[in-house]
Amino acid sequence: MHKKNLANARIYVTANAPYLVSTLYAMVPTPVENLARIADGPMGLTEHLVLLYDPAWVSSVDTLELAGALVHEIMHDVLGHATRAKAFPDRKLYNLAADLFINHTLRTQVRDPHGKAEPIWRLPEWVQYPEKYGLPPGLSADQYYALLEEQQSKPHAGESTDKEKGGDKAEAGGKDAAGENKVASGGCGGVVGNPIAKRLEAELDKKQQMSHTELHNVRKETQRALKEAAKKQQGILPLGLDDLITLENDAPKIRWSQLLRCITGSVIGYAKVGALDYSTARPSRRSHLRGWPIPGVVTREIVVLIVLDTSGSMRHSDLNEALREVAGVMRQVGGVQPYLLQADSQAYGEPVPITLSYLHDFKIKGRGGTDFRPAFKIAEKMRPRPNVLIYMTDGYGTAPLTAPNGIQTIWCLSEDSQVPASWGYVVKIPR
Repeated sequence: MHKKNLANARIYVTANAPYLVSTLYAMVPTPVENLARIADGPMGLTEHLVLLYDPAWVSSVDTLELAGALVHEIMHDVLGHATRAKAFPDRKLYNLAADLFINHTLRTQVRDPHGKAEPIWRLPEWVQYPEKYGLPPGLSADQYYALLEEQQSKPHAGESTDKEKGGDKAEAGGKDAAGENKVASGGCGGVVGNPIAKRLEAELDKKQQMSHTELHNVRKETQRALKEAAKKQQGILPLGLDDLITLENDAPKIRWSQLLRCITGSVIGYAKVGALDYSTARPSRRSHLRGWPIPGVVTREIVVLIVLDTSGSMRHSDLNEALREVAGVMRQVGGVQPYLLQADSQAYGEPVPITLSYLHDFKIKGRGGTDFRPAFKIAEKMRPRPNVLIYMTDGYGTAPLTAPNGIQTIWCLSEDSQVPASWGYVVKIPR
C-alpha cells in the first residue's frame, strides 16, 4: 500500500509541479520500518537525496498530504538549505526557520477552478507556520532564524515557560506536543542540515553512492526547469515560486569563508577525537599498582595540509585570499599546524609550514595541467601524517578513486568549477 500511495503522490507532483521532476525522481525512496519511533518523525530526506519514510505512515495519508510532504522536502534541496545550515550554530533551529518559510509559501498556492479557490497542496496537521511564533509571513529562512533565536534568548514578559505561551513551539527543532520532530516541523533530515537519524542517514548516503557531480547536475537541471517555467508563465512561476526564490536570493548571503571556517572546524574536531592513542612510551599512572607497564593515553599532533592547485586556470588573487582565510581558521582553532604544498599535474617540493610572511611572499610554481593524485601520495607519506587536507582547485583534474585512509578532505573550489570526487567536503568560493 505504501508503494502505491508514494507512486500516486509522485504522479500528483509531476502533474502540478513538472519543473521539480528532476529532483523528485532523483530521490531514492527507502522504507524504514518504525521510522516514526526511531527518528521521532515519519519522513526525512538526506543531503544525498535518499528519502527515508515510515511505510505505515505513508500508507495512512492521502495523496495530497503525501505530495505536499514530498514538495516540502524537495524545496529544501532546491533552495540549498543543507549548505546554508552549516553557517548557523543551531541546525535544528535553522530547520524550523526554513520550514516556516516553505510551509507558508506552499499553503498560499491555490488554483481557482470556476471561481472557487482550491489549495494545490495539503500539508500534515502538525506543520509549523510563522503565526504560531508570533512572526509575520513572507520572511526568508535566515530572517526567521534570527527572530527565533532572539525569542529563545529573550522570553516575552510575563511568560515564564514555553508551555505557558499558548501553544507556541519555540523549542529548537520544532517539537510538537507529543515531543516529535516531524517533516515540515523541524525534522526534515540532512537535506536541511538536520539529520533525523544521523547514523542511518550516513549509512544510506554511503550506500546510495550518488556523487557530488551527479547531485550537482540534478540540482542544476531543476533550476533550469524553474527558469523555463518562469518564462512560460511570463515571469510568474507556478506555485508562486518566483517570490520564494526571490526571498532566498535577497536573504543575507553566506560568505564562503564563513562556511569554510565552519566545515574546517568540524573536521578538525573529528580529527581531534580520533587523535588519542595508547603508547608504552608514556605509561599509565596505574602501572606501579599493577607491577608492569600499562600503555598510557597520548595525544597525536593535529596536522592540516593545504594543497594549492597551481594550474594555469587558477587566479593568484583568489588563491592568496583563500590561503589567508585558511591560515586564520588554523589560528582560531588552535593547536594545529598547517602546511602548504603546491601542485598542478605534479607536486612541487615538500609541504612547507605556513607563516604569515610566507603567505605574503610566496611564489606560484607550475601553471601546467591538473592531477590531484601526486599531492595525495605525498600527504600519505608525510610524517606526521595530516589529519585534514584542504585542496584549493578549480576541480578539473583526476582525483583518486577513493578517499585517503585517515585523512579528512575538504575540496575548496571556485564557484563555477566541477566537483572532482564523490568523497570529501565541498566549499565553493565565488570569483
